[in-house]
Amino acid sequence: MKRFPDRMGCLFMLFSVLLFIGCDLVPSISHLNGSDTSGLSPRAFTLLTPANNATGVSLTPVFQWEQAIDPEGKPVTYTISILSAQGNRSTRVYTTSNTSYPLPTPLQPLTPYYWRVTAEDSEGNTKKSPFYIFTTTGGGDSGEGGEVFTVRKGVICQTPSIPNYLVYVFIDTAFNAFSRASLDGGTTWSKPTQIPGISGAIDLAAGMDGTGKVVALFMDESYNNNEIGEGSRAVLSSYQGGSWGSPTILLSNGYPGIRRLPSVVPITNGDLLFGFGYDTGGKAGTNDTSAKSFLWNNALGQIQNFWEVLLNPFTDNPFVCQQIAHALGTEYMYYLYFDNHLNYDTDGGTLFVIKGDSFNWSGYDFELVLVTGGNYQRPAQAFLFKGNNGEFFLLYSLEQGPSTSPTSNTLYMRHDSNLGLLRFASDIEITNAIAFPSDNHARYRTLYAAQDSSGNIHVVWQDPANIIYRTKINTLTLTVEGVQQVASNRWLDSISLGSNKLYVSVQDPTTHEGRVLNVDY
Repeated sequence: MKRFPDRMGCLFMLFSVLLFIGCDLVPSISHLNGSDTSGLSPRAFTLLTPANNATGVSLTPVFQWEQAIDPEGKPVTYTISILSAQGNRSTRVYTTSNTSYPLPTPLQPLTPYYWRVTAEDSEGNTKKSPFYIFTTTGGGDSGEGGEVFTVRKGVICQTPSIPNYLVYVFIDTAFNAFSRASLDGGTTWSKPTQIPGISGAIDLAAGMDGTGKVVALFMDESYNNNEIGEGSRAVLSSYQGGSWGSPTILLSNGYPGIRRLPSVVPITNGDLLFGFGYDTGGKAGTNDTSAKSFLWNNALGQIQNFWEVLLNPFTDNPFVCQQIAHALGTEYMYYLYFDNHLNYDTDGGTLFVIKGDSFNWSGYDFELVLVTGGNYQRPAQAFLFKGNNGEFFLLYSLEQGPSTSPTSNTLYMRHDSNLGLLRFASDIEITNAIAFPSDNHARYRTLYAAQDSSGNIHVVWQDPANIIYRTKINTLTLTVEGVQQVASNRWLDSISLGSNKLYVSVQDPTTHEGRVLNVDY
């Protein structure tokens, strides 16, 4: 007769098997859910853009999500997974420590994609977001235009009085000028509109006045599209209601003369203050550099004043640093310029400022020295601001070494309540990794700064690895806040400030495709 285990024995055996299987499954299930027995996983977070079920998404979108907080305070990195929802279902994977990531290579047009983000702490504990789905636009990264435009120089124009309205003005690689408009803060863009009367353009500055009119200053008609700007002219164009007017010539052609480095700053009452450098003898000429500036009156919709800045007559080289500036809440304007002494390399150079008011400039007899460079030192990129507390703030990069093979480029800040004492103020180092502005497409700028309505200064720069960073200077507490990465594998083009938004114009260093990024501040 067969013997069977008693009932208690069977139950014991069954319990032992289940316990064994359960112990084996626990780590697997925990792993699938993104946790680990070595610690607590980061907390749940939400995907922001592209939104779930979004359509018409750019082929090179900027993916954004909330920060995943680690309950144990450990650092968190993020892995973005992008999965095609059709065809071969290929997957792209990218890793970053930021909560945004600009896609470096385009997606396919009119294609649905899934995307998710996995947050992982330093011990390997993970938390995965749900998948979102979106569908790309029918063309390149130009919104409704459906065409990719390569960019030599691009500028974002906006005014706080009209939230979410942006106009992107740019010069393409054929030296023609275009604009595109966005009504939703840069999510979608209109078709590119060519700006009439502009050709052979090599540089530009543009701003939006208080009425929403875009005013653009171009250096165009350069001799044989010369990179330096020989023989070019200075012209002004304005845009409102979907059309550009005919350009106004401010300084006519004059080969071999150079017209370079236009700049603009918004001032009180929605007006705009412009400036640009020029010379008469070209790069072979000496002691022939000067500058002009003008005030754009937004109420009149026209130039109100047009001034000669009256630089020192021994100044040379109008394509290193010339920058218009304005003191917040006052009628005082400033013009920064760099004099390269006798030799651009061995003699270093000096950064000067000339002060003016709403009537005229004081002239070089009253110019002030801000920074003096020693041998092989060039303080060649600079911005000047005045905070709400009355302090002047100078930001400048000091490039060192031969101009053909520089060795370092460091960003410094100085501040003092007396403009004339800035030259003696202590340097506060912000970063020692500024890219050298030596590339033709870089337009001689790898550093930009702008001031918001609260008086705080937003600084954006590009490092030698083509990573773009930003920080904010609190002009009341005199402190520099933390540095954050904005984009990677991009060249910096320009910046602009909107209502709690920092807009950064960048371009691909290989294809020169232009893009506009936005960051909350």
